[in-house]
Amino acid sequence: MEIENGKYYDLGKKTYAIFIIKQTSFAVIFLVTAIALGILNMTIGSNFVAGQSIGEILNLGVLVAIFIGLLMGSGGLGIAKLKYKLAKVMLDESSLRIISGLLNKKEIAIPFRRVQTVEIHQSPIQRLIGVGNVVIATTTDLDTPSEVESTADEEIIPLMDYDLARAVADQLTKRAEVETMRMQR
Repeated sequence: MEIENGKYYDLGKKTYAIFIIKQTSFAVIFLVTAIALGILNMTIGSNFVAGQSIGEILNLGVLVAIFIGLLMGSGGLGIAKLKYKLAKVMLDESSLRIISGLLNKKEIAIPFRRVQTVEIHQSPIQRLIGVGNVVIATTTDLDTPSEVESTADEEIIPLMDYDLARAVADQLTKRAEVETMRMQR
């Protein structure tokens, strides 16, 4: 994958699927609860407790769980789509720009001259799915950019598809090397 200069990139389809899973996980719990209550209703629903059939109580529980699950699921889908659409990365002439956030918008610009190291971090599940985080160690001393500091600041780009993460990391490393060479002259 080739990164174009000045173009904002979405984080990828696999990342969008993960956003959806994260935002709708509670909805799935409610829907599974509704299924469990329905099964319980079929097995013991005809018994009576305090003049009321357990089946009536379980039916109400099923309906409430389904309603809450669908409500949370549709809300989660909307939030996932917004978070995904609002998270972007871009490489321009002098820096990497990262935009993220739904209510609290965050925009970070990391000048290439501050980049010390670029890594891609993946958990085993992220490797299996094909996504990862780009972690950038930056220097705070702009007067001596070639010196490696004992403590560097870290910036983490939001989760993205691995192909995009690899392309961003490669371009960022190349541009940081060029910037370092230019500053050493």
